[in-house]
Amino acid sequence: MAAPFGAKLLTRAKPGLLAAVPAVYAGLEGYRWVYSSEKDPAALCQSRLASGLVTSAHVRDLEQHGFVVLEGRDAVMKDGVLAAARAEVSSFFSSGRFARSVNGKSVRQDLVCWLRETDGTPGALDPDERHLKPLGPEMLHCVRLLRGITHELDLLGYSTSHDHQVHQQLQLGFYPGDNQSGYVRHLDHSDRSLFDLGLLGWIRAGERRKRTLTAILYLNDPAWSPSSVPRSASGAPGDGDGDGGELRCYHAACDSGQPGTQAFTDVVPTGGSLLIFDARRIEHEVLSSSRDRFALTCWITGTLGPGKDKSQT
Repeated sequence: MAAPFGAKLLTRAKPGLLAAVPAVYAGLEGYRWVYSSEKDPAALCQSRLASGLVTSAHVRDLEQHGFVVLEGRDAVMKDGVLAAARAEVSSFFSSGRFARSVNGKSVRQDLVCWLRETDGTPGALDPDERHLKPLGPEMLHCVRLLRGITHELDLLGYSTSHDHQVHQQLQLGFYPGDNQSGYVRHLDHSDRSLFDLGLLGWIRAGERRKRTLTAILYLNDPAWSPSSVPRSASGAPGDGDGDGGELRCYHAACDSGQPGTQAFTDVVPTGGSLLIFDARRIEHEVLSSSRDRFALTCWITGTLGPGKDKSQT
């Protein structure tokens, strides 16, 4: 049987050409990851939907503890908007928009769908995205609200980082309610070296090296219930009747070590609640759930430290 043309070409290629193949492939990978990492300054993401949601007390909690949760019925969004957004999520399955993450199944067992405000419009940069069905008004509400949160933090003087840039592309994650699917403990920011990750891994982690904040809007049932029985530190399901699926936020080093204090906080993914955390400080994991679980995530990059005091200019 004759060898394929590609195989013949490679066997005849000079060693120097073969050595260049990984670099070319890395370049293509880099282009793909740069495109998916396009961002806008936080001020350009300002939205009336996010206005007034965050208070000074929220910002101080975020600075001190590394995370803050905005929750309570209608605290972030009305039940009607949430219900319509949840219905639209179902349509993403029928259109085949969910796919496996690039991480291995041993790390995370969810499916992901990538969303932009420009999906299905002539303004989409990627030709493939122009052919998607445009986002409905309620999903656009969720995307704009989530992307507008960083501007609210800036207005209230958030001081852990500044010069924030907000990703245009948001991740919608789906974890099946099988009491097994989750995401192992990890950090959204990466400081790992080229030596640790290899060339392609280091290129893929380029955007993660800039992350300073993560914002998550939960699109689950607003009557979602926490685990009735505490789960083990490994995230194994409890024996209770709760829905589970908590995001376990491990306390930063400065908050731990006190006698009698718990080393983590479990955030219940109640529909309509919003979680903001420091991507450089807060390790976290997704615990398994007994109901299908959905979370819309936005990443924000920035420069460490307080920004220039605008009142002095």
